[in-house]
Amino acid sequence: MRKLSSQNFSSLFLFFLILGFPSTSISYETEVTAIKLKRNNQPSTIKLNSSAMAFQEYTLSSEVAGNIIKVSKLEGDKVSKDKVFAIINPTKYEIALKQAQEDLFAIEAKLRKSSLKLQRYHQLLTKEIISQEEFEEVFYEEQNLLSKFNSQFESVKKAELDLDQCNIKPNFSGIISKKYIKEGDFVDIGDPLFEITNNEILEVSIYIPDLYINKIHKGSNVSMETSDAKRINTTIDAIINKIENTTGTFMGKIYLDNSVNIIPGQEIIVEIELSSEDNLLRINKDCVNNTQDGKFVYKIIKDKVYPVKIEIIEDQDGYFLAKGDIEEGDIIVLDGNETLMPNQKVKVISIQE
Repeated sequence: MRKLSSQNFSSLFLFFLILGFPSTSISYETEVTAIKLKRNNQPSTIKLNSSAMAFQEYTLSSEVAGNIIKVSKLEGDKVSKDKVFAIINPTKYEIALKQAQEDLFAIEAKLRKSSLKLQRYHQLLTKEIISQEEFEEVFYEEQNLLSKFNSQFESVKKAELDLDQCNIKPNFSGIISKKYIKEGDFVDIGDPLFEITNNEILEVSIYIPDLYINKIHKGSNVSMETSDAKRINTTIDAIINKIENTTGTFMGKIYLDNSVNIIPGQEIIVEIELSSEDNLLRINKDCVNNTQDGKFVYKIIKDKVYPVKIEIIEDQDGYFLAKGDIEEGDIIVLDGNETLMPNQKVKVISIQE
């Protein structure tokens, strides 16, 4: 891409606008090479580096305290959702549940008696055999027992949950990616037990430069290649249309059914197809003259050159996608445009298709 000063560029266009094509002519002739403009028929792409991560991954921690009495799986083994593969000694939790249930039954028996008494006292109160105070005393006794019953019922539920949590089981199917304990270890509440990874579904996060925010969408075509040459064709599943100020990027998400056995954490090259305007032309970067006032190319008409302003839409490898007062089939200067002036005669020694 040629660089001219802002002053020279302005002078060129002022010269061009005042004198016009017909009345201005530079007598000497300059030899140039040129290209014939072509419409962009190939999809534009960008390549970004990312990595495939497990969509589901979490650390299974102990919900109760006790000694590990059984571990039936090793690191790398598969585990199934809600299937027990390790056990914390349940003895004290079995005892606690039995005691809580017995206490609940005792309170329930008292509550039944109290309810019958309350019914009888209500009848006596209606017949004015007892006072309101005597009835209220029985009523409050029944309410107190009901409160104790509800509280003890919650204690039984908690004891049942504690006993169930002695059975270690994952909440989704996956593999054991890390094991923190072994049989015989004592664990406390909150201690890590296993790291479970579901590698059947992978998530690929891509950080896209904000330049492409209007050219990449949910559903945009994607080709991904791993370090061991596996290639996957898919589409973008989600776009988060928010620019991060610190990085100047926005995020896209791709979710993969891991049928090709990609290892979580593996590096991936993501090539994304960009949506482009239909009227864009491919222009070799060497054709473009650059100034502070903008960019232009020299268009050749009847062996003379005329500057035409262009707008760069995309910067691709070796060429621009651009638009302006140019169209497919136009001949523009490729080499030799450093010293050209508007309306100057040129001799085209070769034209690249």
